[in-house]
Amino acid sequence: MRGTAAAVALAVTATACGASATTPKGTFTIGLALEAGGPGDLSYNDVAVSGIDRIRTTAEVRLSQATARPNEPEGDRETRLRTLAQGNRMVIALGPAYTRAVERTAKAFPKVKFLVVDPERCKVSGANVAGACFRTEQGAYLAGAAAALKTKSNVIGFIGGTGYPDAARFQAGYEAGAKATRPDIRILPARYVTTEKEAREAAKQQLDGGADIVFQAAGRPGAAVIAAVAGAGRQVIGSGADQYHLPALASSREHILTSALKRVDLAVFLFFVLSADGFKTGTENYDLKLDGVGYATAGGRLDDVAPRLDALRLALLDRKVKAPATPQK
Repeated sequence: MRGTAAAVALAVTATACGASATTPKGTFTIGLALEAGGPGDLSYNDVAVSGIDRIRTTAEVRLSQATARPNEPEGDRETRLRTLAQGNRMVIALGPAYTRAVERTAKAFPKVKFLVVDPERCKVSGANVAGACFRTEQGAYLAGAAAALKTKSNVIGFIGGTGYPDAARFQAGYEAGAKATRPDIRILPARYVTTEKEAREAAKQQLDGGADIVFQAAGRPGAAVIAAVAGAGRQVIGSGADQYHLPALASSREHILTSALKRVDLAVFLFFVLSADGFKTGTENYDLKLDGVGYATAGGRLDDVAPRLDALRLALLDRKVKAPATPQK
């Protein structure tokens, strides 16, 4: 599937630059199974929804949407998927917990195309099932390098979300990129949170520990981290979406250094294009090369270190540098 998705991604980029690319026209029915937290999380789910919005620029979409509940049984996910599969041409499910449920449901609905975003072990099976995995550690590596180049206290922190897909990858890349760029930097022990209350407490702990830059990859509670760090006059790094541009975070915008991007919107859009015009099963790895991950430059706060970050990006692309996917002990 790699070559096909890469070719379509290049065509989509060309279209953005003024060239033309063939995208499906007409009316399409799509089911979207969101992860717990639902719309309004300012990250994972919302980026997926923005992918649907992107499809709507080229075709008419009739969307059926449903949201998982925290710690729900496997049967509930399968019931949700079966409901979405009835009457829809495509179904997109977010999060590894949907993997097995999608594979079982797909057998019962062979004419429906399914996408699992972040499948377990980056593997899916089934003639009508595709998967989208993300090398988020690569974008986080660059965000970590940016933090190391911009910190004044030489102390930085990380707050992840318990159960948030790829939080550990974000942490791993961030810490590795910071250490490689500034070996003497002090990285506070990572904190993982579930609620906004825990997020505020974790942010206060890291700020009290001297961190002047905190990376948050906490999902919905991440907004509380951003507010706490910005309220203290420090800088924060977002995740998933380019959080600098989100209206809900406008009051904290001047304190958002960058965001480590995870382009779920691109995966959703390319799945739509490929499913509407043929179908390729298997998984796709969205990395720097495919523009599936990266870091945001909105706000211009990284303009002075852009040459250093560009050099690191090229090193990652050329595999001269490798970003770890698991946190180093």
